[in-house]
Amino acid sequence: VPAYHSLLVQMTPGSIGKDMLEQKIFELITEKRSDHEKGETWTIPVNYEGPDLEEVTGRLGLSVEELIRLHTGTIYPVFFIGFLPGFLYLGQTPNELHIPRKAIPRARVQKGSVGLAGSQTGIYPCESPGGWQIIGTTDFEWFNLNSNSPSLINPGDSIQFVAV
Repeated sequence: VPAYHSLLVQMTPGSIGKDMLEQKIFELITEKRSDHEKGETWTIPVNYEGPDLEEVTGRLGLSVEELIRLHTGTIYPVFFIGFLPGFLYLGQTPNELHIPRKAIPRARVQKGSVGLAGSQTGIYPCESPGGWQIIGTTDFEWFNLNSNSPSLINPGDSIQFVAV
């Protein structure tokens, strides 16, 4: 089970030797790298009028236009889906967009919010609490919990944002 900086291996103790385990892990990592190279690139429209946009541009010393240019000028790999079902962790953002999470998280962040936190950008799949700096929103539907395959977008895919 891959995560951001780790890999969980589930196994029965004694069922496999150390050398074979190392080989299997290497094969899994190689397979995941290959999957990443084959991933789909998704274009996601963003309305850059998020509630934190002015605060973020002020703290980063950027104009709104510069922030949008930097955010849309990068193709972001989907690192993983987590925190809540369908939340896309994307990165890495350009250095000029690195900003810490909010000191006090919001109780409610609207579905489709696009945020910045640290060196990443992410998209909220549903309304939830959250501490990311919200710079915009999207109406793009990529997650449906009632579907057999809930997320259209998966780790190994990439995201290109476009301003609308």
